[in-house]
Amino acid sequence: MKRQLSESGFEKEYEDLGNKPLFSSTVAKSSINTKKNRYANVIPYDNTRVVLDQIEDVPGSDYINASYLDGYTIPHEFIACQGPNMASINDMWRMVWKEKSRVIVVVTNLVEGTRKKCEQYWPDLHNTQVYAELSVANAGETNHGFYVARIFQIQKVGDENSIYNVYQYHFTEWPDKSVSNAVPQLIDFIQAFRKTQQKFASTSGPVIVHCSAGAGRTGTVITIAAMLDMSKDQGKVDVFNFVRSMRQNRIQMVQTETLNCLFPLSVDDLTSHARQPENIFKNRFDDVLPLNKARPFLMSPSDRGTDYINASFCDNYKKPNAYIVTQAPLADPANTTEDFWRLVFDYKSDVIVQLNEMDQTCGAYIDKQIKQPMKFGQFIVTVKSVVKNDFMIERKISLEKEKNVREIAHFEFRQWPKGKTVPKVDPFVRFITNIGEGVVSKNKPIIVHCLDGVCRSGLFCLVHSMIRKMRDDKVVDVFQTLKTLRSTCPTMVKTKVQYNFCYDAAKCYLQNYQEYVNV
Repeated sequence: MKRQLSESGFEKEYEDLGNKPLFSSTVAKSSINTKKNRYANVIPYDNTRVVLDQIEDVPGSDYINASYLDGYTIPHEFIACQGPNMASINDMWRMVWKEKSRVIVVVTNLVEGTRKKCEQYWPDLHNTQVYAELSVANAGETNHGFYVARIFQIQKVGDENSIYNVYQYHFTEWPDKSVSNAVPQLIDFIQAFRKTQQKFASTSGPVIVHCSAGAGRTGTVITIAAMLDMSKDQGKVDVFNFVRSMRQNRIQMVQTETLNCLFPLSVDDLTSHARQPENIFKNRFDDVLPLNKARPFLMSPSDRGTDYINASFCDNYKKPNAYIVTQAPLADPANTTEDFWRLVFDYKSDVIVQLNEMDQTCGAYIDKQIKQPMKFGQFIVTVKSVVKNDFMIERKISLEKEKNVREIAHFEFRQWPKGKTVPKVDPFVRFITNIGEGVVSKNKPIIVHCLDGVCRSGLFCLVHSMIRKMRDDKVVDVFQTLKTLRSTCPTMVKTKVQYNFCYDAAKCYLQNYQEYVNV
């Protein structure tokens, strides 16, 4: 595997791939077919294009903007295709039928920003539609957070014996003109459609992969899938030569320097917002700072605050920005208690998780007594009720701003002694399972805090995400779950003791699953 040890080396390598047409594309450029191309500069070569069955008396009906691509070892394992436009929706299903493809992979949203990226070429759930004498029924959809899986039943109109299932995997969290930040979820997504592909290996045609143009994201997904195969077979990858071989078959495959994430900016550059003079005193520790790209911006006005708080968004396996991890509010002279409640209010959080006892550096952001209002700038905070047991305290809190009143559930864990890297497994798992669907809103982040916003908070987020994954899918990958969290908060779960604890927590949850489900 060719390897350069500088960012400029990867830029040079990417440039060496070239981006000019290598072969003719006369069919794609013919006047009768140009309306079927979404982009004039991303069209198939004549020698590698997918050729549809010609419809009698319909000139150009053998054309679709799609190209055959080889996998790691399998010729024509993939078809790279543009996202259908209005002129090519029927052709998409004609291609699926002709190639007997069982798997369609989508890596674009239908609309991104204000631009149409792809037509919805499939029927809505439980509906059936006919495309060019092919009946397609949407038999089921499952939302996996970062992607949606659909099952289509396809058959020739009037021929009930011809019916078979087609499986569509639709990744929905990839920013346009960028490499996806959700790398672990993208790996999960690829593994999911590969499982279905392998299930029908003996009867299925190529996997059809498309984004909007059928080049950038499409090429990246195919490259990752092939390199996963290569790494399993040889223990190494060769991205450069694989991308080069793809570009022999279709222009512009992989449109950005995919490997530049291996050479990130310096820590100072990545955390420059936290280091600004007006913000630096709001950090409890100068080596625990949020990445610029991951920090929540405070929006509620404040006489003494900026838009900064030492906090980071974190994804779980299913949902972007599922958590906001933050340090415990600071006491005077910095006093970030108002900023803490600005964070809760601005992001509509209705669950707060506290993982440490407050020390002398902490600002009191709730009163120990019930029904004793505390004022923080424009916010009035009142503890309405308190319920205690041996491992946790659950509080109901009223958060009021200008007569806008919200109810907050506050969970404090009581079984994590000071100075201990990890708590006892059983009470920690019990604590997490008590924070259930009844109090966690699906579209609102959980705010999790400890002294530094990383050590204990990271362990909570990891185990919480693992348990939800086990509950939903009956399987979990601790490594990939942690990678998801570290994509926005790189210092989470730093010790082997904490990492091993996660496996113990998973085992504890599985052994006591029924008990915890009924809590």
